[in-house]
Amino acid sequence: MRPFAFAPVVCCILAAQAPAPNDLTQAFNANAQSINQMLNALQFQEALAKAESMLPAEKPTLDGKDLNTLATSSANHRALVAIYKACANAAAASGNWEKAAEYLQKGAEAAKENHDTFKSLATQKAQDALDQMKAGRAQTQKQWDELRPQWVAKQDEYTKLQESLRAKSKRSKDEEATLAEVTEILPGIAADIKTNDDKLKQFDAVIANNEKVVTQVGEMTAELAKAQTKAEEEVSSMQEKIKIQKDEIEKFNTDQIAKNKKNRKFKIDGNKNWVEAVVADKANFEGKPTRDQATLLNRLLVLAPGNAKALAALENVKAGRNAFDPGKKPSRKVGR
Repeated sequence: MRPFAFAPVVCCILAAQAPAPNDLTQAFNANAQSINQMLNALQFQEALAKAESMLPAEKPTLDGKDLNTLATSSANHRALVAIYKACANAAAASGNWEKAAEYLQKGAEAAKENHDTFKSLATQKAQDALDQMKAGRAQTQKQWDELRPQWVAKQDEYTKLQESLRAKSKRSKDEEATLAEVTEILPGIAADIKTNDDKLKQFDAVIANNEKVVTQVGEMTAELAKAQTKAEEEVSSMQEKIKIQKDEIEKFNTDQIAKNKKNRKFKIDGNKNWVEAVVADKANFEGKPTRDQATLLNRLLVLAPGNAKALAALENVKAGRNAFDPGKKPSRKVGR
């Protein structure tokens, strides 16, 4: 997450922070690569188990105590969305599209909560801090506009008195005392004028800084909105994928019944007929990456658990063989 550059006056500088007790960002970064390696190695169940092991026992909260805390908890929520996505990817690769859709839905809900909460709280806090600084600057300016002319006039008066006393060749004791007093006072007056002038400059620097914070909060809110939209689109895409496949199976079964209506022995056994037709079609496998072949077969085995043809094809693919490899036939012993 992009750091905010809050001014000291606002008391919410975002510096390097110690990891939260439940730092999901660290967990995700530590495991993401190994999960992808497992998927590429066709270790789908292991990848799913590792992804699910990152899920927190309790959903993290979005703490809006201050902008720093909110930024940290928002980053944690973004990591939670990424973990749900990792679980969904592993579940989909394992063939369980329905479980993948559930994880994607949870991710979309977390993304929405993150966006809505951050937008509401961070925008208000950043704007309040800016308004507070502007009000403080205006009040200080008003007070100083009234006092500064008096201080400058006093400075001019003392400077002229100092110059007139120094111009005298002879000064009385009272004049010497007055000159000493004026000479001592003048640097203090100059310092006080500069200090108060500098306060206004400090206010200006803080205001400029807080204006940047408001802009950054707006940019971050826009990023979270995009993340929410993407997460919701992924849910819709997976749900549509499930529906399309379901419709395809239903149409296939209906067509098969129509084609075999004169065959009394023909029957539709759930998804089995469609699964076996997919396995039998070499075009579904030949020339495809090994991982794609395995994920397809995993899906077929979810639709038709224990299907012998799909199991045999998956075993071949995992062993680095052609999905349609019949395997070694037992050699015949030639009798003497």
